[in-house]
Amino acid sequence: MPLNNIPLKYSTEIIQNRPDYISREANIKRIGFDVKAVRREFFQRFIIFGQIGLNAYHLDSLFNSVSQMFSAGILPSIDLFTGGRKIAMLKLKKFEYEEALNDYQKTILDGIKEMNTAILQYNEAVQNYLQSKNRLDMQKKTYSLALDKRDIGASGDLEVLYARQAYLAVKKEEVSNKINSVIATIGMYKASGGADLYKIDENI
Repeated sequence: MPLNNIPLKYSTEIIQNRPDYISREANIKRIGFDVKAVRREFFQRFIIFGQIGLNAYHLDSLFNSVSQMFSAGILPSIDLFTGGRKIAMLKLKKFEYEEALNDYQKTILDGIKEMNTAILQYNEAVQNYLQSKNRLDMQKKTYSLALDKRDIGASGDLEVLYARQAYLAVKKEEVSNKINSVIATIGMYKASGGADLYKIDENI
C-alpha cells in the first residue's frame, strides 16, 4: 500500500533542499551577492499543489528579472580595477553576475515545475491504486461466491474458472498500480531534494 498521509501541497520553499538549488546559491555567494537579498528578490513563496498545466513559462512572471535586480540596488561587491583593463573587467563581471542570477532563477522555476509534476503524478498513481484495490475487493467476493455456488451444486467448474481468471487479472492490475504509487512517491522525494515530505509543509 502507498505511504499514508503524504501531503499533496507544499510551500515553494521545499525546493531549497534540492542539490541544484543549493549549488546555485553557493555560486551566488561566491561571486559576491548577498544570498538573503537575492532570495528575497527572486524567491516567491506560494503553495505547490499539483496544478495541471503549470509550467516554467507561466511561472516566469512571478519572479523579478535580472535587470530589476540590478535597478533595485542589490548589487554585489565589485572591486575597482585600475589601468586600461578596468572597463573590460567590469563588463566581464556584469556578465558573470547576470548569468549567475539567470541560472538561479531558472533553477527555481525548474524545481517548482518538477515538484508540481511529481505531486500530480503521485496523486494520480494513488487514485489509480485505490480504485484498482476496490475492484479487487469486489472481484474477490465474486470469486468467493462462485466457489460457494459450485460447492452447493448451483454452478460448475467453468464459472469458477472464469471468476478466478477475472480475479487474477484485477489482482495483476492492483499490483501494477501499487508499484506505480511507490515509484511516484520516490519521484516526489527526488523532486524535493530528499526533504521529509511529512514535515516540510508544517509552516504552510
